[in-house]
Amino acid sequence: MTGSFKWTGSYIALFYSILSTQSALQNLCIHPLTPIRTSTFFLYLAQGYLKCRLGEAGNRTDHEPELDSEHLLSSSSPEPESRDQQDNFPVSESQRKTDTSKKFVKCEICGKTFEYRSKLTRHMRVHTGEKPHSCSTCGKRFSLMINLKTHMRIHTGEKPCDTCGKTFQCKSNLTRHMRVHTSEKPHSCSTCGKRFIWKSGLETHVRIHTGEKPYFCSTCGKRFGKKSGLETHLRIHTGEKAYSCNVCRKEFRDLSTMKSHRRIHTGEKPYICSSCGERFSWKSGLNFHLRIHLSDKPNHCSTRGRK
Repeated sequence: MTGSFKWTGSYIALFYSILSTQSALQNLCIHPLTPIRTSTFFLYLAQGYLKCRLGEAGNRTDHEPELDSEHLLSSSSPEPESRDQQDNFPVSESQRKTDTSKKFVKCEICGKTFEYRSKLTRHMRVHTGEKPHSCSTCGKRFSLMINLKTHMRIHTGEKPCDTCGKTFQCKSNLTRHMRVHTSEKPHSCSTCGKRFIWKSGLETHVRIHTGEKPYFCSTCGKRFGKKSGLETHLRIHTGEKAYSCNVCRKEFRDLSTMKSHRRIHTGEKPYICSSCGERFSWKSGLNFHLRIHLSDKPNHCSTRGRK
């Protein structure tokens, strides 16, 4: 095929233009964020054109017009308008085979490889400078959606937790939330020294020492130190059973009773005797067992034989 192809002046000029442009691109690619849209699209267009003309050289008639290299250099590639067009970046034949076998595809500019063509498409924006995602508030544009979302927090005031991703509108709330991850407990009880993450937790705890019970039932007058205690108690009067076992569907008024019930199904025994290691599903069972180890021993420990 190369024997019938004539290296005209325009083809020679085009060939050296490609070589010089490719060399310039390699130098530019030392800095990953350098926008090289014009040069990149020229290289794509020129390479594709040259391959096409070389392949058709043997079949071309004398009446076919030759495309001048200067005309090619002045050509510009239209900006991709859709996702399908964005995926049509030139890929070498070896890349097509690699993509078919679900191996890696390679960026022709910097040589970086990717597992999926969609990731290569996003990566190409580093070289082309394309920024398809724009901020609806200030108009600033971004190449990646994640960068736009991060930017939007400037306008919304949203402050995310780097550990779990939960968001907060003010920094003070984020600071308090971080104690969940750091286990910091800055609030301590002046009576017993017990420490708490939240000030509200300390205030509730102090009522154990003071005997204060600010919450009372309007039906029977019973008082409670915690609001949750009052809410659970009110279900006695309303008959509401807000919690149900997902195994047998039995209903319960409070969450703790439902969790305790579920141990019947799971066989979980979280309470352990520190003296003999025997385990129990309920705290009441452990408390009854502990009497065996007391000095008045009404019964023998199960590990030593029962009476």
